[in-house]
Amino acid sequence: MTKKDQDLLAEAYGAVNEGLFDRLKARGAQAAGAVKGVGDRVKGAAKGVAGAAATKAAELGGQALGVDASQGGLAQKGAELQKSAATDKARGARAGDEAKYKSYIANSAKTLANDLSKLGMEVDDEAGLIDDIQNVISARLKQVTKSGQFRDAAGKMGGKIK
Repeated sequence: MTKKDQDLLAEAYGAVNEGLFDRLKARGAQAAGAVKGVGDRVKGAAKGVAGAAATKAAELGGQALGVDASQGGLAQKGAELQKSAATDKARGARAGDEAKYKSYIANSAKTLANDLSKLGMEVDDEAGLIDDIQNVISARLKQVTKSGQFRDAAGKMGGKIK
């Protein structure tokens, strides 16, 4: 094996590891976002339990009194809590996905600008280049709107990716 072959293998190995590192970093950001969203998910779970309990209490109370309590205040409060719980849980789950998108897009743009510099390809405005790369990537992703806002699989709008 020649020195040139060894250099090519080393470069290829570095590129594979770099790509793997980028994906791991994005997953780490997703995990951090999920942790950030844990509060919403826990709050949602608590509201869901409280809502179910209120609904069940209204149902049992109505049965004991021989009336239809499904439209009463307690039953309505239970339904409101359950609806709010679903919203909180979805917002918490979306936080992890948003973090993944933000991290990977920003890191990829910075890596590309850095690679150009390392190759001796001078860039006039590195911050502008990074911004342009992020805009182009975001514009081509199905879950990102034209204005750069994240949209989850259910179509709910989230925060800005960039």
